[in-house]
Amino acid sequence: MKKNILLVLAVMILVRCGYLDDYSQDMVVVKSVSDLDEVLLGSVYIPSKEEVQDLAWGDIGWWLHILDDDINTVITDQAENRIWNSAMNSAYFGYTTWQMEVGRSYKGDELAADNALWDDLYRRINVTNIILDEIEDLRIFYVHSFISCL
Repeated sequence: MKKNILLVLAVMILVRCGYLDDYSQDMVVVKSVSDLDEVLLGSVYIPSKEEVQDLAWGDIGWWLHILDDDINTVITDQAENRIWNSAMNSAYFGYTTWQMEVGRSYKGDELAADNALWDDLYRRINVTNIILDEIEDLRIFYVHSFISCL
């Protein structure tokens, strides 16, 4: 009887070790820089013009391109479409004239919210900061691995 109890106890201890391992189905432990590159591609980079066809009404930084020379590319693509140009003028008015409320229309009768845009941009910045922190941990991991191999 004592042998059976010890046998059952030994089996339970051996089986328990693999059964209670910590793992996550939706989280990955970073083991290389390419893992972080995948996170950059999926969560940090703003899509290119080809991915967001209508930059004027996109969700992600739709107005960022008006702050540099890319505005020439966007406007010349739709130069003949006067309805589009008037909509663009209305949408960009607050940004191009440095208004305190950038979502305010030219006439002042409408105010579009821009908090979702900033929430998205700050989320991207947060992911970038996490990646920078993980790179530091990854470097320490490689140094410890290299030293342990010596």
